[in-house]
This record gives sequence, structure tokens and C-alpha cells, in this order.
Amino acid sequence: REIIGQIANKQEIQEADLARAVDEAVRGALSQFDRANKLGLVTFYRDRPTRRINEEALLAKQKLHVLEISLNTMRDIGPVEWSACKAEEVQVILLDPYYPDIRSPYSKALAVQRDHEEDQPIGTILGEIHRVLLRFPTEWFTPSEPRVKLAQTMPTLSYFRIDDSAYVSHYVHKQVGDAT
Repeated sequence: REIIGQIANKQEIQEADLARAVDEAVRGALSQFDRANKLGLVTFYRDRPTRRINEEALLAKQKLHVLEISLNTMRDIGPVEWSACKAEEVQVILLDPYYPDIRSPYSKALAVQRDHEEDQPIGTILGEIHRVLLRFPTEWFTPSEPRVKLAQTMPTLSYFRIDDSAYVSHYVHKQVGDAT
């Protein structure tokens, strides 16, 4: 009450109006948390739990689904480690770094757009995608059942589904994806 009174005095807002606004905001936040909890939200992390995601991904038994721009988070996992992943279903979707056609004078590749958004040198994301693709087992690229695909649209979130768990993080303007 004391803090609300101080804020109200400084901004010439009626204490009752401010208290009502704070009360509504808190009830709204609790309601959102309750809905998320009912959907199975267990917790949230302030920083990306990269190590945990990497370890769990390699131990997946049923499903490993990944939607990322470059998957730079997993840049240290090599072909032998990926081959040891025994998940029944593996789907990795990364940004197609050449889409749309970078030779066109009227378009800018989505990877270049994201480099600008992250304040990184042009070609950073392109290089990350190339390096990560080289680390996957060659059998993951079979034409009949590819496990790795390139998306011709900009992902707006980073998503890892590992068996019954999911890790989700939004991409933020002016922030490198791994930092969210």
C-alpha cells in the first residue's frame, strides 16, 4: 500500500485506481499461469538450458523434434553422437539460408535479414547452418525420409520437443537466438 501510495502521488493517479489496476494485472497473470500449468507447463528458465537440451536430445527414445534458425546451440555435437540418438522419430527443421534466391536484386535472404536483426556480420547464420548440417549423420538426409529439412519461412521461435518435454523460446529482435 505504501508503494502504491508513493506511485499514485508521483503520477497524480488516484490510489484506488492504481490499486485496482495492480490487482487486475496480478489476477490476469495468475490466470495465465493457471492456464499454462493446466497445459503442462512445468517451469521456465531465465537462460537457455543448452546443456540440458543437448543431453536430453541425444537420449531421446521416442521423439526429437527441433525447429531452429541455425541450431548453433548444438554445434558441438558430432555425427557419431547424433547417430547414437535412438529416437524413433527425428525431425529437424532449420532456416533455408538461401531463401529467397539471394541472386535476385529485389530480395534479401532470410538468413541475411536475421543477421541484421541480431546485429551480426552478414553470413554468420549461413555459416552456422552449413556447419551444423555437416555434423548430422548422412542417413538423415535420405530423399525418401529426410530427418533434416530446410524451411522457406523465418521461424519465430526456437522449439525442441524431446519425448514428453518441450522447450520453447521466442526469437527477439536485436538478440542472438541462443541468448533467448
